[in-house]
Amino acid sequence: MKYEFLLFDADHTLFDFNKSEYFALKSALDFYSLPSSDEVIEKYSEINVKYWKMLERGEIDKTSLRLARFEEFCDFYGFDRALAGPLADLYMENLAREAHLFDGALEMVAELSKKYRLFIITNGVKSTQDGRFGISPITKYFEKIFISEVIGAEKPSKVFFDAVESGIDGYTREKAIVIGDSLSSDIKGAINAGIDCIWFNPIKKEAPEGWNITYTVESFEEILDILK
Repeated sequence: MKYEFLLFDADHTLFDFNKSEYFALKSALDFYSLPSSDEVIEKYSEINVKYWKMLERGEIDKTSLRLARFEEFCDFYGFDRALAGPLADLYMENLAREAHLFDGALEMVAELSKKYRLFIITNGVKSTQDGRFGISPITKYFEKIFISEVIGAEKPSKVFFDAVESGIDGYTREKAIVIGDSLSSDIKGAINAGIDCIWFNPIKKEAPEGWNITYTVESFEEILDILK
């Protein structure tokens, strides 16, 4: 086999983060008697994505991100800004209990674990990811989980991928492949680190020009076909 080490992103690749976010945020908003319609939750998600992109570019740290996204959210809807902190805390507590997987993710990982060494690489918050991974049946198939908050650097930073390399016995870049949905963190990070990659692209985004993406797939079945 060409590959030995499979480096999986977690959210939006294996885990249905949108579903987890929806239930965690709706519960927090309901607790504070704030509007919790789909439109409101979608607006928060839009703000949240913006701040995570800023994090990837090194424009904000994770501690600031946790509060700033809720401050902007409260400002947008005219909610009391004093609620931003408590709302953020409750949301994070709720999110740690939401670990929804995409259909087929568990079966794919179980199959791949028979032939490969599997690892998770995530930019998520440690306390939240620990809670979610702790209750997910998928976690048992992974040898180790690398969380950016522990490493002290975010994907796509070379520092993050260097830490992954040093944290896996027998690891070589030539035998590793990154599998993730995010062009700006997973795929860019893999390319910068000299690692092959599978861009998981079920929503069929336009591929950027000039990027050396090893594989692009739209389903878990295609990942299995590549790695069978």
